[in-house]
Amino acid sequence: MADEYGPAFWLRIGIHRTLVVSNWQVAQECFTANDKVFSTRPKFLASKLMGYHHAMFGLAPYGQYWRDIRKLAVVELLSNHRLELLLHIRDSEINCFIKELYEKCIENGGQALVEMKERLGDMTMNIIVRMVAGKRYFGSDPSGVEESRQCQKAMASFFYFIGIFMATDAVPFLGWLDVVRGHVREMKKTARDLDCVMGRWVDEHRHRRLRGSIEQEEQDFIHVMLSVMDDGDVS
Repeated sequence: MADEYGPAFWLRIGIHRTLVVSNWQVAQECFTANDKVFSTRPKFLASKLMGYHHAMFGLAPYGQYWRDIRKLAVVELLSNHRLELLLHIRDSEINCFIKELYEKCIENGGQALVEMKERLGDMTMNIIVRMVAGKRYFGSDPSGVEESRQCQKAMASFFYFIGIFMATDAVPFLGWLDVVRGHVREMKKTARDLDCVMGRWVDEHRHRRLRGSIEQEEQDFIHVMLSVMDDGDVS
């Protein structure tokens, strides 16, 4: 289509007009000289039902709210200083992963059959959850196995529904198709599951902060965000 219509052309997806760019010079112009025009994103049904009505940083439309959240994420959460403070989490999880593989190999006489996809997924989940909430889900002595599986299942469902096509997003009056197919019900359930897990994380941090039991090396993302809120930097 680019050969026939050129490096930039319009498509209509339902009621939405979509610009397709297949040339780096045009893409550079879109994201430099005209970046404010292309900086927002459409409001999808999935981000409404599972993203607190488009309030998540990666799903929110461009505006003052998104700029404030981006500033918080870049300065407080994803800065080089913050990532260096949490470097020990990544190191320890990789070491635990290698140690568990080694022990399993020794137990089986030098060879062991391992499902690497599941193991790598558990390690990645441990790193993410420890950096965000300061707790470890999977391993030789995990805490809260039921909660960990609930969180893992909810996260997988979240990314699945974020990526699939919804009739509502293309042609709103066909939204009943998403209801009939059960997508709306499943997305609402996923939202409740994620909210339940994250709510427990926040409550645990509030209790720990009241007891004064959070050390410098344990200042994960939730702790930092609660500190920013206590300081009155965000609403």
